[in-house]
Amino acid sequence: MKAKNKAAFVIALVVASLFFNPFIFGRSLKHADLILNCPANQTEAACQTQSSIDAKFSNWLSTVSFTGGCNVNLSNNNSGAPPACGGVVVVTYTATSTCDPTVTCSAVFSVTAAPPVVLVCPMSQVEASCQTQVAIDTLFAIWLRTVSFSGGCNAALSNDNNGAPSFCGGIKTVWFTLTSDCEPPKTCNATFSVTDAPPVILNCPMDREEAAGQTQSAIDAKFSAWLASANFSGGCNPIFSNNNSGAPPNTGGSTDVSFEVKSSCESPKTCTANFTVKFPNDLEDVGIIQAVRIATNPVTDFGYILFKINQPAVAHIELLNASGQIIWKSIWSNSTDKIPIDFRTYATGIYYLKITVGNSVRYYRWMHI
Repeated sequence: MKAKNKAAFVIALVVASLFFNPFIFGRSLKHADLILNCPANQTEAACQTQSSIDAKFSNWLSTVSFTGGCNVNLSNNNSGAPPACGGVVVVTYTATSTCDPTVTCSAVFSVTAAPPVVLVCPMSQVEASCQTQVAIDTLFAIWLRTVSFSGGCNAALSNDNNGAPSFCGGIKTVWFTLTSDCEPPKTCNATFSVTDAPPVILNCPMDREEAAGQTQSAIDAKFSAWLASANFSGGCNPIFSNNNSGAPPNTGGSTDVSFEVKSSCESPKTCTANFTVKFPNDLEDVGIIQAVRIATNPVTDFGYILFKINQPAVAHIELLNASGQIIWKSIWSNSTDKIPIDFRTYATGIYYLKITVGNSVRYYRWMHI
């Protein structure tokens, strides 16, 4: 071999040996090492929607990254996001490479626990009766609003109230219900009550009889005091009244007075009492008038006044109502007579027959039915 060619061959062998020597060129030809970067741990607040948590979890999963390796395959063991009401998911990521050992890392995605529901019912409340219904309704509405709660997710509060009790008395039990996305409904109940209205007790005056011969002012004063002796207790917003039209005349008469108490919480209570001024019969000449009788026919409501006088005289006959007013009169001169009278024109009630013969006066009480 010529010296020139031999030198070229030696140079070629040296270059080739240098090029294929791993100790010289190995570092420049080896692949990059596989590096796996897990997502940063992430915590979300409770009470978001599940779809919102799912979306954030999906975005979080995708923040994993890696570098290096050959033909890298990346996977994770995720089985879904934690519940929106609270939970923790640990996800392990695995990266495999044809040139490197398998690399793993783990990260945590958590949702804070939902705050527990605490429901506080109103205190039971008692109101006095006899307020207005508007006042009771207002107090009831304010009482309903004293319910309170804390915690829960998207909590909704309701109650089964159907209105306040009557101002005359009653009880309403109200159930309050709190629903939350993250736990079963919570319930409690409370009562709002109105005390029963005191019942009306009406006390009429005792029937009273006054002697004739007093002045009219004396009778009026006694009648007024008698009216005032009526009394009552109880009731709500009571109104007390009577149908008195004045005292009977001092010459004799009678009046029935009806007393009434109206209350907002019960039917009217009534009672009736009688005030009478006796007619002044003349006892000195009682023998002049022997007998007086009123005979009526219940079918025809027509009758007679039958009387006898011991001695011939003129008799003045008057028919008076219970108040002492003259409603019929006649003059008769026979000692025995039968005087016709039409009772159809008179209402039922008490009447008095007054017979005057000279100075002798007699009264006879008659009940017309």
